[in-house]
Amino acid sequence: MHFTHPAPGNLERWHQTYGANLFFDQAIAKVIYPKSVLALPILDPDPFVHES
Repeated sequence: MHFTHPAPGNLERWHQTYGANLFFDQAIAKVIYPKSVLALPILDPDPFVHES
């Protein structure tokens, strides 16, 4: 996970929530997933997302 804000003082809770690969003070906020995630089925699709 990439965050645009500076790292907080205590990272323990952040690591518990988001895992080990945390990057702060980044130009762009983003989440990076392994390609294998794209093959997973969507178990609970949200029809609202597809409304126009």
